[in-house]
Amino acid sequence: MKRFVFDTADTANVTDFGNGEWSLNLNHQITCSKLVITNIIIPHTFYNVNKSNNEMKIVSITKPPLIGMVIETIKLDERYMNYNDLESHTNEIDIGGVKKIECTFNKKTFKWTFKRLLPEIDSIEFTTSYKLYGFKKGINYAFDAITNEVVSPNVADMNSIPAIYIRCNQIHSKCVYNNNRTSILHRLPVDKPFGQLITYQNTSTDMFINQENINYLQFSLTDNKGTHIDLNGADWKIEMLLLD
Repeated sequence: MKRFVFDTADTANVTDFGNGEWSLNLNHQITCSKLVITNIIIPHTFYNVNKSNNEMKIVSITKPPLIGMVIETIKLDERYMNYNDLESHTNEIDIGGVKKIECTFNKKTFKWTFKRLLPEIDSIEFTTSYKLYGFKKGINYAFDAITNEVVSPNVADMNSIPAIYIRCNQIHSKCVYNNNRTSILHRLPVDKPFGQLITYQNTSTDMFINQENINYLQFSLTDNKGTHIDLNGADWKIEMLLLD
């Protein structure tokens, strides 16, 4: 029995082919007959915003004498944390009586846009969340020189999808469709609200490996029609057991 973790954040062992296709390198040939899923984690959108993870740095990186200096570390107030209260409109971040950044959330695209109001602000950095608002932690996002904006790059939108189908090319599962066994490992209902994680914990279902000796497992996410789901860069994870 061997335990494996497929995590798209693991760029050393996971190859992203784009269009909802990934491959997990097992690093050596595995001989097995069955696979058991222990848990699955997929983001509904970006991770939940709360009091502990909404901090960001406003940074200057080019203008002397402030090169590389953190001008301000701020936390957004609670009005930015509740999706139900957010519309497609702009709020200004006022620090010490000075308006420094405009913050816009678009409900249709699930994109956040931050616009600088002061020229000495060159970038922003999110410091306390892995994917706050669709941004990665610890990366300086530079404002565009023309638009003065930074737009969130990684946003997953599951609102129009009732369920996610996790598939693996090397496996015949116990899931039967049109009287045939399929490559579907699991049907995961999209049953969590905006900003949370869609999760699955193990039942004792086994999936059967198509071939005994394998070097990699190829995964994909689709909807019920077989159309690939675009997570727009958000990471997802499966933990599994390969059984002899």
